[in-house]
Amino acid sequence: MDPGNHAQSSGQRDSIQPASQLPLACPERNAGQRVCAPARTTRRVCQASANQGAHVDGRVRTARSRADPLASTHHAVVGRRADRVSAVSCTDGRRPVDLCERDGFLYAGPVRIADLVERLGTPLVIFDSEAIIERFYQFVEAFSSLRAMICFATESCPNAHILHRLVKRGAALRVRSAINLERAWLCGAPMGRVVYSGLGKTDMDIRAALDGLYSPLFQAGRLVEGKPPYYRGPVGYFSVETGAELERLARLAGGVRIKCRVLVHVSLDCSQERAFGAGPDETIQLFESYASDPRLHIAGLRVHLGNAGFLLENMSTAAARVSSLAERLTDRGFPIEAIDMGGGFACDWFDPSAASPGDYARTFEEHLLPWVERGVKIIAEPGWSIIAAGSALVSRVLATRELDGQPIAAVDAVPSEPGQDTDRKARLVRTRDRHAHTGTIIFDADIERPGVHTSLECQLDDFILWPGGGAYARRDCPHACEVLLENGKVLVIRPRPAASEVLGPELESHEVLL
Repeated sequence: MDPGNHAQSSGQRDSIQPASQLPLACPERNAGQRVCAPARTTRRVCQASANQGAHVDGRVRTARSRADPLASTHHAVVGRRADRVSAVSCTDGRRPVDLCERDGFLYAGPVRIADLVERLGTPLVIFDSEAIIERFYQFVEAFSSLRAMICFATESCPNAHILHRLVKRGAALRVRSAINLERAWLCGAPMGRVVYSGLGKTDMDIRAALDGLYSPLFQAGRLVEGKPPYYRGPVGYFSVETGAELERLARLAGGVRIKCRVLVHVSLDCSQERAFGAGPDETIQLFESYASDPRLHIAGLRVHLGNAGFLLENMSTAAARVSSLAERLTDRGFPIEAIDMGGGFACDWFDPSAASPGDYARTFEEHLLPWVERGVKIIAEPGWSIIAAGSALVSRVLATRELDGQPIAAVDAVPSEPGQDTDRKARLVRTRDRHAHTGTIIFDADIERPGVHTSLECQLDDFILWPGGGAYARRDCPHACEVLLENGKVLVIRPRPAASEVLGPELESHEVLL
C-alpha cells in the first residue's frame, strides 16, 4: 500500500472539505497559531492540534516532515501553571510526545504551555499530528508485505480533524457508531474503505451505512464537496457477531435493495472473554446458511483481541486459528475475500519492550502471507497504538492529602489507557528544587477507578502531563433523551441531540493565538 496514494501536494491545506452549514477552516501552518476543537462531551475536555515546528533538546525535528509530503514540522505537548509543571512520562525510551523545557517552562515549539493552559483551562487534550501521521506510516510500512489495509479505529479519537489527516494519507476507517460513520463521510473517507463493527447498530444506522439517503446529515441538508451523502455508497464491510444480527442486516439490505458485504466476527479462545462473537462451528453454519442469499455476501472473517493483543503470542495464536478456519471454509467451497485481524496493538513508543508494528506484521506473515498470495485482503485496525503515540492530556490537581503516610491527589481527568499498567513511571518538570518524594497516587475526582501510581510530588493547582492521554479521552456513546413524569404528563427536559448538533463544534475552527 502506498502511503501517499491519497496525498495532496504539500502546498494544500490539511482541512476538511466542510458542509456548507458547518464550515471548517483549518488555519495555515505558521508559527503563531493553534487549533482548538472542543467537542460535546459529558466532561469538558478541550482538544488542540499543534501544527508548529519545535526544537527538542537543541535539535530541530525535520525527519518526519521529509517522510510525509503533507506534514509540516510540528509538535504537541501540554503543560503547567506559570510557576510549576508536573509531567508524567512513560519510560526512558522515546516519549510519545516530545517535551522541551526552556527558561523553566515547558514548551511546544514556540508556544509556552503555561499560556496554552491558561487560555484553555483543563482538562486539555493536545494531539501532535506529525507524531500521529508518522505512527500511521509505521504501520503502513510494517504491513506492506501483507498489502494490508490499515483501518484506523475511530473510537480511539473521534475527531474529524484527526480523521481527515489520516484519511488524506491513505487510512481506511473502522467505526462503531452512527456518529463516527458520519465523521468518516465528513472527513472524506471513501465508504468502501470503512468497516462498521459493534453491536450497537440500530436499523436506521444500518440503513445509513447502506444508503446515504438515510444519513441524518442528508436529512439536515449537509454537503461535502458540494455533494450530499446520497452519493457516498455503502460501507465496505459490516462486522457481524451473531446469527440474529446477520438476519437483521439481510432484511434491511433487502429493504433498501443494496447488497452488503459482511465479515463474521469470530470469537477465539485467545481473545478477551466476550459474550458475543461466533464460534468457529457457528461461523461455518452462517456461511452455509447465507451462501446463496442475494441480499448479502459474507466476504470473510474478523477477530479483535483487544488488550490481549498486546502479547505477540496471542496475536500469533489468533492468526493461526483464523487461518485454519479460513481453510476449512474454502474446503467447503466458500471463498474468502478478506481477513480482518482487528485491533489490540501495543504502543512501543510507551514501552520499548512492547511489540512494534514490525513485530506484529512478522507474526502475521507466518500464517497470513499464503492468503495474501491467494488474493485475500488483510485488514489491521490500530487505534490506541497510533493516538497514544501522538497525544497528551493535561489535568489539574484539585486536592491533595496523606492517607496512612501515602500522598494522594485528586485531579480533574485521568487518561483511559487500555491494558496499561496502573503504575506509571513519572518525570517531574519543575522550576524550583523539590525534596525527594515517595510518589503520589492520583485519582480522578469524578470517576471511580483505581488510583494511578506516580513518582510525582503533587501540590494543589499543579498541572500533570499524561503522554498518550488523548486516546479514548472522549467516548461517543449514544446520547440519551431525558423525560420528566409530572402530574400525569411527560415532559421532554433534554432532547436527544441531532447528529449535526453533536458534530457541529468540532467542525468549526477555534483559533487560539498565543
